[in-house]
Order: sequence, then C-alpha cells, then structure tokens
Amino acid sequence: MKNLDYLLKKAQSGDIDSQHQLGLEYFDNNDYPNALKWLNEAASKDHPGAIFMLGCIYNNGWGVKVDKAKAFELLKKASELGVHGADFLLSFFYLEGEVVKQDTHKAQLLLAKAAVGGVSDAAASLGKMYLNGAYLSEIDHKKAIQWFKEAYQLGDNESACDLFAIYKGEYDPEDADPKQAEYWNHIVDQLLDEGKLNDE
Repeated sequence: MKNLDYLLKKAQSGDIDSQHQLGLEYFDNNDYPNALKWLNEAASKDHPGAIFMLGCIYNNGWGVKVDKAKAFELLKKASELGVHGADFLLSFFYLEGEVVKQDTHKAQLLLAKAAVGGVSDAAASLGKMYLNGAYLSEIDHKKAIQWFKEAYQLGDNESACDLFAIYKGEYDPEDADPKQAEYWNHIVDQLLDEGKLNDE
C-alpha cells in the first residue's frame, strides 16, 4: 500500500513513468477504472508501455468491451514507438484480416521484427508457419529450424520439442539427423527434469 501511495503522489505530480506503473498496479489489482485512468494519462503523453497495455486491454476485453479497431490503432502506435510485443500482436490482425485487409507478408515482417526484438513467441510462430505452411505459399523446414532455434534461445522451451521432432524426421524423412535428434532429445529430457516443459 505504501508503494501505491508513493506512486500515486508521483503520478499526480505528472511523472509519466509513475502514471504508467500506477496503471499497471491498479490493473493487477483488478481496479480497471483507475487502471484505465492512469494508463490513458500516460498514453496521452506518448508513453509506449501505456499505449501497448491499453491495446492489450481493448484487444482482450479486460475490464472493457472488446474493441478490436481501437486495439489495432493503439498497438500500431505502440509498434511505431518501438514496442516489439505490439509487433507480435499486430501480426495476427494481418494474418486473420481482422480490422485490416489480410496481408500475410506484412504479418511475417511484423513477426520477424518482434522476434529480432526478443519476443520468443514471434520466433516460435514463424517456426510453425514455415513448418506447416500455415498462411504461407510454401513449406520451408530450414527456415523453420532457424526460427525454432531463435525461439529456444529467447526462452521458448517448447521449440526444443519442435526441433527434436524435425530432426527425428517426423515431418519429412529428409530432415532426419540422428546427431541433432539426440542433442535435442537430451535438451527436452533436461527441460522435463527441471520442470520447465509440460509433459504431454
């Protein structure tokens, strides 16, 4: 409570980072009216994190009615301000043709931008797209492997399972590589032992 009082004083004095942080604190406590108040205050001064969070709120309907058009505009602005999480979420609008015209090329560019920016889910999504050909005109397992390895390096442990399956030849016998399969099998077993992977 002391921390909240301190943040409130700083936010009321006009500190933009405190306004953003206070909005997040209220959001975590399910106080959506106050969360929106302070996030909007920070967003009005172009705080990237606040704009991104508002985009997430309207995209998911957290304490508000779902508004995909508003979410898109907020996420687009956050993306322009350098928020890579916004690039990732925007990609799905273009993949599904929701609010905007479907543009899988634009979606791929946004996913790649997000992945390079450190968003593991974006790298994993690209891996799955190239692996299965989803939204793409071709299947490219070499690119799939590249993106799954990137995702794993960024902390996406599930990608180790995808790499193991690829190198076992489950998707294409030509991908089979016993040494790589053994390596990724070891990684998967280690992750399971450490409780960092769901045992499915």
